[in-house]
Amino acid sequence: MKIESSLFIVILMMSGILLGTNAVAANSDETYFGFQYAQVEEDDLDLEPTAAVFRIGSMGDNGVGFEGRIGFGLSDDDVSETVPIFGDISAELDIDTILGIYLVGQANTGGAVSVYGIIGFTVVDYTIDVDLGTLGSESESDDESDLSYGFGANFDVSDKVALNIEYMQYLDKDDIDASAISFGLLF
Repeated sequence: MKIESSLFIVILMMSGILLGTNAVAANSDETYFGFQYAQVEEDDLDLEPTAAVFRIGSMGDNGVGFEGRIGFGLSDDDVSETVPIFGDISAELDIDTILGIYLVGQANTGGAVSVYGIIGFTVVDYTIDVDLGTLGSESESDDESDLSYGFGANFDVSDKVALNIEYMQYLDKDDIDASAISFGLLF
C-alpha cells in the first residue's frame, strides 16, 4: 500500500512538473536541468546523510519559473552513545527519495551571477534504524511531506553551464526536520 501511494505521488508530481514546464516554456527558451550533491541535516538527532538531487525546470523572461526535483540517498549517517544498563544505543538515517515541485523567482545581479528564492512542496521518503542495546532494535521507513523553501545562487561558467549553491528547508515536522546545503551544476 505504501509503495502504491508513493508511486501515485510521483506520477502526480511529475505530471505537474511537465505541465508547469511546458506552460512557462511557451513564453521563454530558458528550460534547464541539473544536479546537486546535498548534505541533508536532520536537526533532532544531529544526523547528516547525503543525497543526489536531479532538477528540471523552466524560467520565464520575467524571472518566475517552475522546477521539479527527484533525489536519491547516497550515504546514511549514524550516531551512537553508550548508556549504563542499556549498553550501546545508536540511530541511523538514510534518505531514500526526495520528490518536489516548486515555484522559483530569480533575479540577475548583473554579470555572471543570479540569485533565486524557491518555495514549493516536497515528499521525503526515509528509513531510520534504531538500536537500543539490551532493549532491541527497530527499523522504520516513512515518508513526510511539507511546504519547502530556500534560496541560492547560480554562477555562470559559460552560456550553457552554471555552478550552483543552495540552502533548502525540505521538511520541518515533528517526526523529522530536514534541511540541506547543496552544490551542483545547471545546464
